[in-house]
Amino acid sequence: LAVARRIREMMEHETLPDEATGLPRPCRYGDFALLLRSTRAAALAYTRVLALEGIPAYAELTGGYFDAVEVAVFLNLLRLIDNRRQDVPLVSVLRSPMGGFTAEELLRLRQEHGEGAFIDILSEASQVQDVAGEKARAFLARLDRYRRDAAFYGLEEFLGYLLEDTGYYLFAGALPGGPSRQANLEELLRRAHAYEKGRSYTLSGFLRFMDRARSNDGFGAAQTSGMDVVRVLSVHKSKGLEFPVVIVAGLERRFLLRDLYQQVLPDTALGLGLRVAVEHRRAETLYHRAIAQKLKREIYSEEMRLLYVALTRARERLLLFGSAPALSDYIRKHDIPCDPVLLQKENSFLGWLIAALLATPAGNPLRQIAELPPREGEGCVDVVIHDQPPQASQGVRMTPDRFALWAGQACRDGNLAQALEWTYPHLRDTLTPIKLSVSGLTREQTLPAF
Repeated sequence: LAVARRIREMMEHETLPDEATGLPRPCRYGDFALLLRSTRAAALAYTRVLALEGIPAYAELTGGYFDAVEVAVFLNLLRLIDNRRQDVPLVSVLRSPMGGFTAEELLRLRQEHGEGAFIDILSEASQVQDVAGEKARAFLARLDRYRRDAAFYGLEEFLGYLLEDTGYYLFAGALPGGPSRQANLEELLRRAHAYEKGRSYTLSGFLRFMDRARSNDGFGAAQTSGMDVVRVLSVHKSKGLEFPVVIVAGLERRFLLRDLYQQVLPDTALGLGLRVAVEHRRAETLYHRAIAQKLKREIYSEEMRLLYVALTRARERLLLFGSAPALSDYIRKHDIPCDPVLLQKENSFLGWLIAALLATPAGNPLRQIAELPPREGEGCVDVVIHDQPPQASQGVRMTPDRFALWAGQACRDGNLAQALEWTYPHLRDTLTPIKLSVSGLTREQTLPAF
């Protein structure tokens, strides 16, 4: 939320120099890049919070391209055109705007027509004169037409034809983050062009090509250059890039040092370092300690290189965000000389940066909190401290005043107990995962019918 608030403040009140003219211009969302040391989970969390705060954001993650809903659904349509007897792709497309079925209608079809392949159920439903039957007839007729048309188009041209005929490209553009969703679909066209260039092609061959790209992490998210969205990416992916405004968040995240505590540590020069069994415990040997120290220096060297990359990506503004419990105690702990040996005792970017700030006049705001004597001079870094976590913007979450108003109204209406005791009637359905791997299916005791 602190990151979202700072982005909103810059969008509303601050300017950046125009690259072409050098004159001040208003900030755009596309000026911001949010760099994270951690990977997928943190990036998705930041993207979700920014979206809730009304800030368009796009996470560029390895493998995230194939997890995008618009890509998964469109590839499922291609799979149906190649082979319609695939239940999971079929239900996926039927549930999308290209099929027009609701989840309740699909469930009713399964209940009314029993077990079997879902394409057979859909064929049976198309014989019935009702709303679901009309949808089934229209979908099957469209699927037959697409299968015939595939023989008369090149692969890239055929994909473009499908996007236009189904209206799926326009639908994706109307969703939140529409431009980046459309960029994902356009990336499919570029991949189709690269696949069919200089070779004969088949639709099934292209689908195998995309499956290999997914399993090998062949490519990640589509490029978002030129789109007015906040880019969320890892520090690794930012190497060689520059952005007008760079936000580095999650500085408090600890370094991954668990490899230092393995029972066996290999090294090309020192050999094997073992922990030996001594009276029901594992004791560290000299070789194990030496290899662990060498590995720790290598880890810290890599972390320093990553921090250098993160701090040198900004052209105009660099914003650093980190959090720490018991801030005054944390500051006193890091009031140490910036000595390489002492810095190896730290385990996060934030610890390094706090120690560096406290060694200069820029750290005087931190010294004031910890009741440490200030340093003489003027700092070149602005330090902003939030004693309380920022609140969500109005309308996103219920504020205490709105809750009090709602509770008072409920008490007057006599519905408070009923409202608090209400239970969602379809609670069991919330436990069904949207996406499940084959290995996950084998662990399920009871499988859904489709």
